Amino acid sequence: MRRAALLLLTFATLAARAELTETVVCKDAPDQSYALYVPASYNPAKKIPIVYLLDGHAVTFMGTRLDPVVQGPGEFLFIPAGVAHLPANLSTENPVLALVCRSDPKFYESLELLPDIDTVAHDLLPRLRQRHDTKPAQPELGEES
Repeated sequence: MRRAALLLLTFATLAARAELTETVVCKDAPDQSYALYVPASYNPAKKIPIVYLLDGHAVTFMGTRLDPVVQGPGEFLFIPAGVAHLPANLSTENPVLALVCRSDPKFYESLELLPDIDTVAHDLLPRLRQRHDTKPAQPELGEES
């Protein structure tokens, strides 16, 4: 509960300093437009991966304490530049489908592998899987169950 209150307070503080452009017209399709939200902490030099979970349940171990951040379908995760992290599927039966956006075109050149994270994640993952409901995937239309 305290963590949720802290996140809400942090978001409210950042949102107060953020910039919102309500209408940005698409250059190649002037009949289309979108809104653009830029957080006050935005810096184009920082490379921040963004993960949008489409299906399944995942956990990302983040930071120096490798705090587990659980995601379900329709949820975003922002990974601040330079923060150690390791994603894992919370299901042993079903895949996770996610859209990962990175602003760094040379991402793999600057990637640093941290083997210690694997050990910690390996120890924590079974308990997290027990706590989260990872129902079996629903059969596709036309498939038999």
